[in-house]
Amino acid sequence: MKYFLFENTVIAVIVVSLTIFFAILGIDLASMEQEISTGTIVDKHYKAERTSTGSGVAVGSNGKVAPVVITEHEDEDFLLMIERDSIIATINCEPEFYYKKEIGDVVKFASYRGGVFGGVWSKKIIE
Repeated sequence: MKYFLFENTVIAVIVVSLTIFFAILGIDLASMEQEISTGTIVDKHYKAERTSTGSGVAVGSNGKVAPVVITEHEDEDFLLMIERDSIIATINCEPEFYYKKEIGDVVKFASYRGGVFGGVWSKKIIE
C-alpha cells in the first residue's frame, strides 16, 4: 500500500511541475515584446531545398518483416547574417529581399523577446 501512495505522489508532483512550467511558458509567450534594431549584413547563405529517402526493414510485434521507406524534406532557406553591437544574428528572409540586398547594406529587423525569461523567440526582417 505504501508503494502505491509513493507512486501517486510522484505522478502528482510531475503533473503539477509540468503545469507550472507550461503556465510560465505561456505567460512568457503572451507577454512577448517587439524590439526593433538595425544591423549590417555581413554574410548571405542560400540553403537549397533537400529531399532524402531511405529504406530498410522493420519487424512487427507479430514477428513479420516489412519494408519501410522514409522520406525527409527540407524547404530552401534564404539566410542573412546581420551584425549589431558585435553580435551576429542569422535571420531567415524572403527570396526577393535576399536577392535585393548586398553584403554591407543596413537592414531593420525585429526581435521578439519573452516577457518572463527575456529569451529571443524569433527574429523577422522589417525592411
